[in-house]
Amino acid sequence: MWRIYCFVGDKAFLPKSEPGIVLSFGELPLKYDSHEKRGDTVEIHFYFMYNNDNVLPSDCIANCSVVSGAGFSYSSGKLLYFWSPSGYTITLSGEGNRFKNSLQPDVLNYIKTKQKFLAPAFRYLAQENGIILK
Repeated sequence: MWRIYCFVGDKAFLPKSEPGIVLSFGELPLKYDSHEKRGDTVEIHFYFMYNNDNVLPSDCIANCSVVSGAGFSYSSGKLLYFWSPSGYTITLSGEGNRFKNSLQPDVLNYIKTKQKFLAPAFRYLAQENGIILK
């Protein structure tokens, strides 16, 4: 959950159902959906929620890129990829990106400046990780 919020939390969510509303994914709750283990990989699936509905790419103006799951190595705990409800996976190489290091300067700035608006779970995790005060 933490890695998903850090990866897309500051990205805009513009719901088609309510033109003019501008939120960020970090303001939306994540709801557990399912998990599965295949070999040494464990996938955990969530959905961002808006108005008690799962957020899908087609729900966003300009078909936003919704990341709502992650695949991890069962043996090492290493993040292998992010998953989308559209069925695609995302990986990035290099050190200066959110995939390898969740706490990029822009992510830290977002969390600190928007802490009052963060989804409760994201705010809690930011507090537990020492980014904002409890």
